[in-house]
Amino acid sequence: GINAEYMGLNIIINMGCIPVSLLRFFIYMSVGLVILLGAIIGIVFIKLGVCKFAEAADYREMFLAAGIVFFFVMIVLAVIAITGMNSSSNTLMGVYGIAVGLLFVGFWVCFGFMKGGKDELNSQFNDACTKKISRGIFSEIQNAYPPNMASYFCSTSCPCKANQNNFPSASDYMSAVFAPTGASVVTKCPTNPVSNVKTAVLAFLGLVEEEMNCSGICTKERWFYYSDVNRGPPPDKCKEKILSYINNRFDIAYGIVIACLVISFSAGIACILFIFCGEEKNKQRTGDQIISPLN
Repeated sequence: GINAEYMGLNIIINMGCIPVSLLRFFIYMSVGLVILLGAIIGIVFIKLGVCKFAEAADYREMFLAAGIVFFFVMIVLAVIAITGMNSSSNTLMGVYGIAVGLLFVGFWVCFGFMKGGKDELNSQFNDACTKKISRGIFSEIQNAYPPNMASYFCSTSCPCKANQNNFPSASDYMSAVFAPTGASVVTKCPTNPVSNVKTAVLAFLGLVEEEMNCSGICTKERWFYYSDVNRGPPPDKCKEKILSYINNRFDIAYGIVIACLVISFSAGIACILFIFCGEEKNKQRTGDQIISPLN
């Protein structure tokens, strides 16, 4: 028997396929979609690059460069498609089709990694707080909260640069030591208790404290350690706020990747139609005959 997909394709081709004007419209549509794809991904990377968290982790330049490079690669693909559309050979259109197909596969892989990454991050935070098992990124974060830091910060060993009126007169703060020349963050203490923690992790925690108004991951800490201590006691721990932020961003990313999958798939279909139907019309002009399942 004849393969159903091959038979269906031959039926479309031998029914006259698609008018040249419509084929050109498909390719222009495909080019427009590819440029749109480049713009979407480029904007996403640039937005990530200007994000405070990316800057704190020293990823700013990497994200900005990736966004610009991806957009220009899509422009190059668009030029290849337009050039191939006006060429007597299908070589350039074939290159364009392969590139679009690779993009489609790449976005599928990206979607899978994102799903796994989101689940893994949630698992790391939950395991660390409920099972006391630290792994992955949480191992680094946990090192930023050594057990003796609460009693060391704002003590005679490391006075805090803060107004005592910003803190309650409860017993937790009765022994605190404040001084105009003290440390506003724990890393400015005479002896830095977190000198073994990566700078990027400390910068990240400083932004978390500042932007999310919390301190500590699994339990609320006594002080703001990595942002201005003069803000007073932290109102909450950070675990739920960090997970909410991560999950919301992943949900947005899912939508973007799904849109990119639809765009790359549509661009690929337009390219396939142009190659097969364009080839058929070339054969018709040269008098070539194709055996049709309908004949």
